[in-house]
Amino acid sequence: MAQSKPKKKIRPWKVIVIGILLLISSFIGGKIGYLQYELTSVIQHGEVSFQEMEVDAATLYDKDIINILLIGADSREEWNDSGRSDSSMIATLDMKNGQLKLTSLMRDMYIDIPGHEKNRFNAAYKFGGVSLLNQTIAQNFNIRLDGYVVVDFKAFRDVIDELGGVTITLTELEANYLNNAYHGKIQVKEGKQVLSGKEALAYTRIRQVPTSTGKHYDFGRTERQRTVLNSLFEKFKNQSFGELTNVLKMVLSNVTTDLSNKQISSLAFSVLKIEDKEIKQLCVPMEGTYTDIKVVLPATTLPAKVLDVDIEANKEGIEDFIFNKYEESSGQQDGTEKTTKTEESTQTEMP
Repeated sequence: MAQSKPKKKIRPWKVIVIGILLLISSFIGGKIGYLQYELTSVIQHGEVSFQEMEVDAATLYDKDIINILLIGADSREEWNDSGRSDSSMIATLDMKNGQLKLTSLMRDMYIDIPGHEKNRFNAAYKFGGVSLLNQTIAQNFNIRLDGYVVVDFKAFRDVIDELGGVTITLTELEANYLNNAYHGKIQVKEGKQVLSGKEALAYTRIRQVPTSTGKHYDFGRTERQRTVLNSLFEKFKNQSFGELTNVLKMVLSNVTTDLSNKQISSLAFSVLKIEDKEIKQLCVPMEGTYTDIKVVLPATTLPAKVLDVDIEANKEGIEDFIFNKYEESSGQQDGTEKTTKTEESTQTEMP
């Protein structure tokens, strides 16, 4: 089995929504009941329900472990680009061990998408929305998902503007790239400065130039997202309860989910009960389980860089990380079961 050492620190922007929710929860304490009443009304509920879907794959399930798919939907209306899943991760609430876990799924993975030619992982959301993304994860990684939360990047931009911007230090290469790539719509300089929501969002999308630590492409993008979220978190420390409530409303008004208000409240209370607020994370593909290659993707003519992934190694790594000490020989451990397509109809009980 592939081994990995899960990191205990959040690898931020990808977890911006859950990060904001957890951070604010730590400040508001007993006022969560008020927020439940105030905030659930602004959430949009999607027509697709994962618990009512059948997926054509055998998947792992444990009644004490809840897996929610978090999707950062990048519509890029301002830049006239097509919408797609810019960030996907599985948020795991492990009630058995009192842990929170996040499994990041890199968008450049070159994998099988049901009913389509092999493509980048994030193409699944563009082709078939949350339903196809759910099926793609089940088929490739054997994970049964209990629900989903889709967040538009507009929330990211609006929260930063509401808090007065974020302080970021840009390298010369980063500043030049932003000034040139957006044709004058963004004007920044080298060095430490306050970025607006639009500027910060553009910064987190940079892939073409290295970070100050030398990270490129998706790995550089992820590092920049961490930098922005860390700066954003600093802003929260001096906010009043009313200001935090406004921020939450901004986030949740850009959320679509198949979870009911009751399930959302139940999950929120369960998270607050967990003493260990450190979020363990796994990045997929894991180190040493992929190769950078170039391929001509469907409906394109030029080679594009993708991650050629060892699916079996990452499948085992995810199962081990989410379900704890997965025993390949038996197919189950500590109450974990393999479910078939037929058994999949049994709905997960939220805590």
